[in-house]
Amino acid sequence: MRSATINAICEAFVNPELKDNLTRTSSWIRVAYMVLFAIVYNIAELVGLLVVLFQIGSTLITGKRNEFVSGFGRSLSRYIFQIWSYLTYSSEQRPFPFMVWPSSAPGPDLDSGRVNPSLPDQH
Repeated sequence: MRSATINAICEAFVNPELKDNLTRTSSWIRVAYMVLFAIVYNIAELVGLLVVLFQIGSTLITGKRNEFVSGFGRSLSRYIFQIWSYLTYSSEQRPFPFMVWPSSAPGPDLDSGRVNPSLPDQH
């Protein structure tokens, strides 16, 4: 049924390249993974919000950030970046669980704590 519908659409356009593109199984598998990772992104975004709220509470109560939660937030932000890279076709690598969970170790991208290192530190 699905194949017959796609074939009918392709014949209407009379474009063999379009037919090939629409009937390519790998493209549809990618779309299915993209839908899955879009759902996972929404969950990760909610978890990220909970990390932010917890860190605010921790800072207000103890006067300092929770290092464990900070590390988790760092790895979660890297995971969200991996998801976006996959969703925008910037990467063909499927994020976790198809690759290892991102590291929570500080790296060059996060060492300064600033998005733009050329801007003065606001601490």
